[in-house]
Amino acid sequence: MKTNKTNKTNKTNRLETLIPLLLVMFIGGILGTGIGYFSVKEEISTPAMLFSYAFLAVAFVLHLMIHEAGHLIFGKMTGHQFLSYRIFSFNLIKRDNQFKLVRLKVPGTMGQCLLIPPVMKENHFPYKLYILGGVIANILTSLLSFAFYPMNKILVLEFVLVGFLFALLNGFPNGFNDGSTLKIAKSSLQKERLLYIQLASNAAMSLGSTFSELPKEYFESFEANEKRTYFEDYQDFLRLGLLLEKQEMEEADEFIEILWERRESFIVPYQIELKKEMLYHLLVNKKKDPQKVDSRIQPLMEDRGLVKYLQTKTVSNLRVLAGIQFGYEKNDEKSLNTIKEGLKMKEKSGNLGEFYVEEKLLLSLEEKIKLKQARQEQKKKKSN
Repeated sequence: MKTNKTNKTNKTNRLETLIPLLLVMFIGGILGTGIGYFSVKEEISTPAMLFSYAFLAVAFVLHLMIHEAGHLIFGKMTGHQFLSYRIFSFNLIKRDNQFKLVRLKVPGTMGQCLLIPPVMKENHFPYKLYILGGVIANILTSLLSFAFYPMNKILVLEFVLVGFLFALLNGFPNGFNDGSTLKIAKSSLQKERLLYIQLASNAAMSLGSTFSELPKEYFESFEANEKRTYFEDYQDFLRLGLLLEKQEMEEADEFIEILWERRESFIVPYQIELKKEMLYHLLVNKKKDPQKVDSRIQPLMEDRGLVKYLQTKTVSNLRVLAGIQFGYEKNDEKSLNTIKEGLKMKEKSGNLGEFYVEEKLLLSLEEKIKLKQARQEQKKKKSN
């Protein structure tokens, strides 16, 4: 039975990978044919052709901005409040009624618009237009751009097709895109509640609440008879964050192991976050079976995706880097300097609640290093 289930999962994963590729190839075929047709018919010059190809990149960025703006506009129309608007790693946040630009990179995403959801009423909240807002905006702006068609057929064609490509890739349920989120949320009241928990907890923490200050019901388990999705996985990371904030390391150890067993089912951002926490835990907290611990550390240290992501300067990444310098490189001074750098990241943090939790963890690591140094100093004095 397990083999059949695994084969079915693998086929689904291959199909989910193949569909976006086919869509890109289909749109790309239309685009290439259209550019070729108009270049011959309109006798377009070489510089103009080169500009039209360069405009593809411009159209891509424009539609990315339009897509995220669509989430904002349709979300605001249904009672949501602005929280953040991110394009690539440039993240505009609103804090204390002031807008601020910070750098934030999320694996597997090019942009994101996060809003504060309205309070749930009778187990429901308005989420459909917010989730679909990006797709709607891409389609509407693409259709409206036909007004400029007589002015430049090729550029309008490019803008339209890139817009429809965005709409298809985000609207057709695949991976963890808008279509998938909407499909999951509509499947049951439980899933809708989990989506609300995700949006509301992220909003609260961005504004300064920590895990322990979130409503207790956000951590309560739901019925296990429904199929697991990344909605349930998000709630599990809330639980892990709460354990880490409370410094309940034995419980955190057990829970990380449970999550690690099903890491392959996680979406890319969650896989990266779990690898980060596992590496830090192995280097700083885990004491049992040192040989097994060492054998698990090296693959994580060589994981390209993780190594690349840790290059992004965030407070949680700095904590993990400090853990690597302490537990792997055995360089206490370097680790202490990284901790100091992390403790200064408050103003650059897009999520205040996360910073407060990370601050506790950084100070705990700092205390661990200083205690180690004090013991070493005492040994030197005794030996002398």
